[in-house]
Amino acid sequence: MKKVDRIGGSILFLFGLLILIYSLRYPIGSLEMPKAGFFPLVISILLVLLSGSILVLSFLRNERDVSKSSLFLSNRAAKRIAYALGSLLAFGFVLPLIGFAPSVFLFIFFLSLFVAEYRLSWSLLFSILTAIVFYFTFQTLLRILMPSGIFGI
Repeated sequence: MKKVDRIGGSILFLFGLLILIYSLRYPIGSLEMPKAGFFPLVISILLVLLSGSILVLSFLRNERDVSKSSLFLSNRAAKRIAYALGSLLAFGFVLPLIGFAPSVFLFIFFLSLFVAEYRLSWSLLFSILTAIVFYFTFQTLLRILMPSGIFGI
């Protein structure tokens, strides 16, 4: 697995460097007024740093530590990632139909129950509180209009 981490880390490191070089061709601006090159520059720096850490760790790890982490996912982890991505897609489709608060409730409920694997009672409580806090924050405090859907909420 050390070889896989070294290859993957190297590819990501080189890709990050390539994007970093090309992002410098665009105006960067400042934090207050970012321009076209700001976001690619920041993301490429993060990619270079994180992939560099993968490379360094691949050289520092012992062989017996390698089995604890690798780039390959177990079946359970892959299933949880598929659930998360599927629920995100479903959220995008359901949001205009049933509205913001019910969509947030269903999204957080599904994530907490099936991805994070909380108990049913905690999933319900957490999703209800999250939907209420998000609704209050966006609708009342920030006065941002969100889709109301068929329920009018």
